[in-house]
Amino acid sequence: MSIRGVAGVIIGVAYGFLTGLVAYLLTRIGLEDAAPNSGLIMIDPRAIAWLATVLAGIIAGVCGVIVGLIVSLARMPKRKAAITGLITGLVTIILLSIPLWFRHNSWRDWIDFLVLIVVLPVGLTLMGMVVSIVAERLSRVLL
Repeated sequence: MSIRGVAGVIIGVAYGFLTGLVAYLLTRIGLEDAAPNSGLIMIDPRAIAWLATVLAGIIAGVCGVIVGLIVSLARMPKRKAAITGLITGLVTIILLSIPLWFRHNSWRDWIDFLVLIVVLPVGLTLMGMVVSIVAERLSRVLL
């Protein structure tokens, strides 16, 4: 039972790492063109890019670990695992997108929101299915 839980945690952490890697690549677009001293006193674009990368990896990793633990310890089939990942991703999106509801949105905000939709609900759905398959195979091997 604990080996399935460890497998779910490992897959969740790997999902967070993969999401952080993709966020790193996406936030680096256009930073090489910016001058080292862009004239801004308070806001450093490179620091904001690192912050976005770290936050994306941490949020996706924590959600992945939660889904991985729930799916692996409850021995959920693929369909229920996908639904668990989808619900976890949607709840996280709702909590993260509350500030978008109360201000004027630019096209960049909407692009970020669409990327967030792909990363959290869709990614956690697929990750839940992978954890379900791995937990099922581990149960067969261990029994």
